[in-house]
Amino acid sequence: MLMSATTHRFSLLLLSAAALAMLAGRAQAQGEALDHATPTTGSNASLEEEKPAAGPKFSVTPFATHTFEADFSDGPGNVSVSRAGAEISMRQPIGDRSRLTVSLGAEFSLYDFGDTSPFAISTLEPWNDTSQVSLTVAFSRQVTPEWSVFFGGGVDASFENDADISNAFTGGLLGGATYQVSPTFSIGGGFAVRSRLEDSGLFLPLLSLDWKINDQWRLSNFNELNSFGLALSYQPCDTFEVSLRGAYQSRAYRLDEDGPFPDGVGRDSRIPLWVQARYNITPRAAVNASLGYVVWQEFTVDDTNGIELANEEADATPFVGIGFSLLF
Repeated sequence: MLMSATTHRFSLLLLSAAALAMLAGRAQAQGEALDHATPTTGSNASLEEEKPAAGPKFSVTPFATHTFEADFSDGPGNVSVSRAGAEISMRQPIGDRSRLTVSLGAEFSLYDFGDTSPFAISTLEPWNDTSQVSLTVAFSRQVTPEWSVFFGGGVDASFENDADISNAFTGGLLGGATYQVSPTFSIGGGFAVRSRLEDSGLFLPLLSLDWKINDQWRLSNFNELNSFGLALSYQPCDTFEVSLRGAYQSRAYRLDEDGPFPDGVGRDSRIPLWVQARYNITPRAAVNASLGYVVWQEFTVDDTNGIELANEEADATPFVGIGFSLLF
């Protein structure tokens, strides 16, 4: 019965991801390639454009993941998480050296904390189904053949269903520069500042790394709304790529005002490691599948004043994911 319910939920997530493809998204463009990473899995699909175009280009990426049931380390109960979402992004060249990217993203998560709550303060599940929507705008410019600069900002709302959405918004700004050391190696840095739900603002340094080791191997990082990480990729041919990836992911949701922690904040932090395989169906369409392990995960509940009420770690557990990418 448990496996049947899990399979049914994951099937619903896949259907939801396809339906949401026109609702949300965010993409990062480098040169003449679209290098897209989802906010939940870091799944990456590089789709090559034939020639630079003066008009806008759009990318669409639906995705779904399922993290299998894990027991809590220091108490009763367990948790599993299923996610689905989609992204859509518009890239508009401005002259020969600049580009504007406007993106809208959405992610929906189904949390199942089992029959017994791991949080001693409550006999109920700390939260259930959640939603996150985001809007980002970024501008980049090639200043010299070696140097390029970027800056932008965004706003997002993360909330448990039936929560007060007006208290679920956070936002941030970012900026930095990259330097093309050689045709196969670039490095850069910058900063990001953002607000947080019931917590002080956050200042983060940004690191950009892209090293094409040879014609088949590549090492690069990815920075996203909910995570940042590193990927080592192997591409034996133009249509197939396999990569080893790791990331730190963090999410925070405004909780239901009528739930066990009224108007509080639920936080989900984790470190996943995974292998991802990508197949380019056409130069502008790709599918990817992921199989990995969440090696560490922690769930925290804060009250409306940011005071921690409960904190629980869960055991390591496997997860699976699937995604699609379209460029048009």
